[in-house]
Amino acid sequence: DGDKRTALFNSGSEAVENAVKIARTFTRKQAVVSFDHAYHGRTNLTMALTAKSMPYKHGFGPFAPEIYRAPLSYPFRDAEFGGK
Repeated sequence: DGDKRTALFNSGSEAVENAVKIARTFTRKQAVVSFDHAYHGRTNLTMALTAKSMPYKHGFGPFAPEIYRAPLSYPFRDAEFGGK
């Protein structure tokens, strides 16, 4: 099954940042897709993943390149799925 490793981090931001680093290393690709309206943390990389500028990213930067956004389906309020 291969080597298994565990890493513990101090915060969710650090966990997300290291997950992205691991994924980039494993895939050998730099691009990352992040959903609109998502909050990922307050480190430099996780702020790049966070879509909302105010108050999280205002006055910071430059941010990591190759971060792409995808719309997030929200069926609860989406009329197509019977939402209101």
